Amino acid sequence: MKGFLLYIIILSSFLAADENQFGGSYSFANIPTSAFSLSLGNTITSGISLPSSLQQNPANIWSNNKLNTDITHFSDPFDAEFSSLFISYGSEKTLKKYRFGLGAIYHEIGEIELFDDEANFISFSSNKNVGVYLGLSRRISNYFIGSSITYLSSNFDNIPDPETSNLSLFKMYYLYSSFGLCIREIEFKTFKIALNIATKIPLSSSKGAFTDIGSAVDGSTLGGKITKISEAYFLNQYRYRYKFDYHLDLSFHKQGEYNRNYIRTGLSYGIFYGDYELTLNCGIKDISIGEKYSFDVIKDYNMKYTYGVLIKINRISFSFSGYQSFIPMPAFNSYNGTISIGI
Repeated sequence: MKGFLLYIIILSSFLAADENQFGGSYSFANIPTSAFSLSLGNTITSGISLPSSLQQNPANIWSNNKLNTDITHFSDPFDAEFSSLFISYGSEKTLKKYRFGLGAIYHEIGEIELFDDEANFISFSSNKNVGVYLGLSRRISNYFIGSSITYLSSNFDNIPDPETSNLSLFKMYYLYSSFGLCIREIEFKTFKIALNIATKIPLSSSKGAFTDIGSAVDGSTLGGKITKISEAYFLNQYRYRYKFDYHLDLSFHKQGEYNRNYIRTGLSYGIFYGDYELTLNCGIKDISIGEKYSFDVIKDYNMKYTYGVLIKINRISFSFSGYQSFIPMPAFNSYNGTISIGI
């Protein structure tokens, strides 16, 4: 198993380096698809077992419930909002070691201001994006392996007289596959440790190489969490469990002479009593540890601190999160929520 794990890590790094052949203005492909994940710094490892994790790592779409559903809504002060629906299914009789995942995202940015060469206002435009995800996860003992296919499309509306040669810039699609490996909570003394590896393999796009636009999706992500579970008493008679989780993800992608590497981290404190759960989260999102162009290296600490809460009763949970950006952009707040239902 150690040899297999090493092979996956090497493959992940190789695919990240080769992603310079593809790209696009698909930053929406990396938006958090659950409030719980965002509240922990948008770490992939925090979304384990949630259907919405299919967007980042298909190996995560695993749960003890037969059917799980995540519904998320997000909006921010820049007139951007999205809605997402993710579903995972696993049969209790046939194919018990497999789970299937399906998801969709609709993302829109409204009232984009357009100006001419002399800085005169022309009109408002909008950017509409759609993402569709299909994945399969396989359980092997305490290990999970998954693969998925993703289709993304982006379309700018109300563009005044675009040049014929640039029409493809206003309507694009992007297709890639993902591979994920998850080792869930191997016990080490009083702690449990989990490891996640995900990589994305570009397949095709409407324009070929978008080297002049920016990176489409994170090429690879390596992350994990450390968990400690203990017991305590409330009023000396009600026993409950409490849990500390620490998450750390490293994301890498490269596109020609352009490199960007992110650190995402989060800390969680949860209280469990019977079928009830209350979890408080905080994190730091998107610490860039280097952007390299052919002419220079730019240190861009595009930091956001995140926070949130999750309330769970039986198999229904609601999570709320927000974040505030403070470097280098002006401070602003954003909020979103996710409802998860298991059957």
